[in-house]
Amino acid sequence: MPHPAKSERRSLTVVVLDTLTRLAVAAQSTPQPRTVPIRSRRSSLAKSGCLAAGVLLALAGTAIVVMALLGGPDELASIPPQAQGQARPAASPATAELAPPATVSATTASRSEPGSTPLRRTDPASTVPSALAARFSTVDGTTGILGYQATVTIENAGAAEHTGWRLTLTLPRQSLRIEDVSGASVRQDGATWTFEPVATTRTVPAGGTVLISFRVSGATLLESAPQDCRIDDSPCEGVAG
Repeated sequence: MPHPAKSERRSLTVVVLDTLTRLAVAAQSTPQPRTVPIRSRRSSLAKSGCLAAGVLLALAGTAIVVMALLGGPDELASIPPQAQGQARPAASPATAELAPPATVSATTASRSEPGSTPLRRTDPASTVPSALAARFSTVDGTTGILGYQATVTIENAGAAEHTGWRLTLTLPRQSLRIEDVSGASVRQDGATWTFEPVATTRTVPAGGTVLISFRVSGATLLESAPQDCRIDDSPCEGVAG
């Protein structure tokens, strides 16, 4: 016994087009009354043709929309961009937000390249020690026939500390001696005595002072005041050279 033929599976598009074709054929093959005049018959045929064409166009548009919706994003992607929607208008120059101009940080511009040692700018006035000043004076009430007590104040008026100094004091004769020194070590060369700092007075702070005290011993009934006093070859105050 022969097997019945399997029906061919048709897509939705083929079904819609077959239906539209059948409707168009049915609309054109509708029988007309034979008693109608020729002019009326032509008018009826024209109206029927227009109606059939309108129905076909409507069904065709509906079929295209249905197929596009059923086809998903792939079908919609094939539609030209003008059909999917109008392009966005460009932003108006008056309303467009302008990006702030690029700025360069001063600190970033002054950075060194990677791997290099950054250079430090220093103020020469803050690193170069200024000259020291010294002032000689006798201690009131200590002057006698065998000596007197004296001090030398070393002052640093600069903005940086000063390390190391040399003080020289020249007495009127070699028989006068300097004893009981505090704040320095001392050595004699004829009538000139040279003072050098100890650990506590080696560094003179910025804007500060250190004090040297000592006793001048000998016959002070005669002239016994120092004839010369110098701090790092600069004259001291309080001594008439």
